[in-house]
Amino acid sequence: MQFTNNLIEVLRNYSIINSSILFKPGNIVSTRSKELNIVSMAKVNVEIPVEFAIYDLNEFLGILSILNEPKAEFTKNQIILKDDNKTVKYTFTNVDSIISSPYKRIDISPNDVITQFYFSSSDFDNILKACSILKSKDVTIEGDSDTGEINIIAGNYKDKTSSSYIIGTKNINDEITTNFRRVFNIDNLKLIKRNYVTTIPTSKLLQFESDDKAIVYWVAPANAE
Repeated sequence: MQFTNNLIEVLRNYSIINSSILFKPGNIVSTRSKELNIVSMAKVNVEIPVEFAIYDLNEFLGILSILNEPKAEFTKNQIILKDDNKTVKYTFTNVDSIISSPYKRIDISPNDVITQFYFSSSDFDNILKACSILKSKDVTIEGDSDTGEINIIAGNYKDKTSSSYIIGTKNINDEITTNFRRVFNIDNLKLIKRNYVTTIPTSKLLQFESDDKAIVYWVAPANAE
């Protein structure tokens, strides 16, 4: 097994969702937040041969940062990373000592879908910048079933007189089955930089799936109407 740049990019993103991680055999890695309001799964370009758990993912990434796409070997209790003349022996943690992902996809029935829309990487960056500029933690996604319009809004959703930044977009299938509003804390939108197909279901949990289907997030809003 080799820790490629693709795998390391995903792990860096997952480290801000959960400071620990469980690896399972195969080419899928997954995480969920300790608050259980964020779940993600990613397909990576590496086959993971064994199950093992890392307690301090940021520490592990720090080790990887001083190696160049190292190859990995495994013992019962350790992962051995090798890069030319450099070797690191890193000890696993007990799976029971961390909060780990169940490695199960959260399926949304087509009958439960209110709408879907594209959320581009550039739009997401602008929303992040707007929240910082306006000193707001709120991101609101709302849709109008009459007009078919969807707005992504950075700004205090409780204060209608406060400043806001709005990005308008259209749904993918030209249909919104009902009006909706979902409000997120920006700190919970911990998405890796990709273009996403966003699914708004009747349940509270939203799905953000990259357009290449390599990574998907399910995120619970702070408020749903």
